[in-house]
Amino acid sequence: MQLVSFRILYLKCNYALQTSQRDQIETKRRFGINGTDDKSDVFRHEFCNALMVNGHSVSFDKIIADNHEQYNPGSVLANQMDLYYNAQGRLARNVGSVCYLKADLFNAVYSISTLN
Repeated sequence: MQLVSFRILYLKCNYALQTSQRDQIETKRRFGINGTDDKSDVFRHEFCNALMVNGHSVSFDKIIADNHEQYNPGSVLANQMDLYYNAQGRLARNVGSVCYLKADLFNAVYSISTLN
């Protein structure tokens, strides 16, 4: 039983890593940079979290994203902003019960992040 649980956790964490790599590529494609404390940063956080929820669950994404912000060096204000935009990404994806196509999710998050 523990081996199965470890395997599932490994697969979920690997998915989270792949998601973070995908959101960096999409952010650079759309904004030209992966900036800090700008609209590209907002989009990257929201899109990454929306993708993780799309692939797994809100609770799993929250654990991964919150831990990343807790142990990622940055100012208190920057980490609070990141936590806020992580939550916005989870909310953007958590509407409805179907998995979105990546392009649809990308466009939905992009429209939200450019309004913030």
